[in-house]
Amino acid sequence: MRAAHEEDVLTAMVINGPGTIAELRELYPRYEQALISNDVETLLRMFWASPYVARFGPAESLYGISEIEAFRKGRSPSNLARTIKRLDIVAFGKDFASITLAFEREIDGRVTRGRQSQTWARLPEGWRIVFAHVSLLPCNRTPPLHLSWCNLRCSSLIQSPSSQTQFCLASRSTFSYAFSNSSSKSIQLLFGPSPCRDLSGCKRPCSRIKKTT
Repeated sequence: MRAAHEEDVLTAMVINGPGTIAELRELYPRYEQALISNDVETLLRMFWASPYVARFGPAESLYGISEIEAFRKGRSPSNLARTIKRLDIVAFGKDFASITLAFEREIDGRVTRGRQSQTWARLPEGWRIVFAHVSLLPCNRTPPLHLSWCNLRCSSLIQSPSSQTQFCLASRSTFSYAFSNSSSKSIQLLFGPSPCRDLSGCKRPCSRIKKTT
């Protein structure tokens, strides 16, 4: 956690005033605990109760406290734990600040890295989040280019009409990869690339076979 004490000579605004940083260092862990325990009431109290507040997530864009509330109440309470790898607080004066962090979560048995940024403002009711953004980082690993990895989490095997070529469709989220078992052992990427889709990690056999017509 970094909090260098600086002063902007142009505006005379104190950057990272020790008192302001101390307030936010004490406050943020309450948000994190409420997040991983799915304490919806506490989470909502920490957001600005306004139609102008916004939160952008990996798959959602929420405008206004009503949409944020609906999202929080509809979210599954399972598998919310995460590990904070880095947290930075920057305060601009006594009433405005940003809190950014890098985190890791285990999703479907795999470690996924993500980032979160929040803008905080001191309002008459106290410190509140006025904007938040969460995103997940793509993995650096690429799918294997060999048929031997056709024993993945495959949604189906498709046999061509000539029965000479068989394709394994390995569905991962909204992306699919097709592998050919021809002598060339080539690979055809149908849709992608996709983030965090390490196909070599799953050893389940394909479960269904169907022929094209």
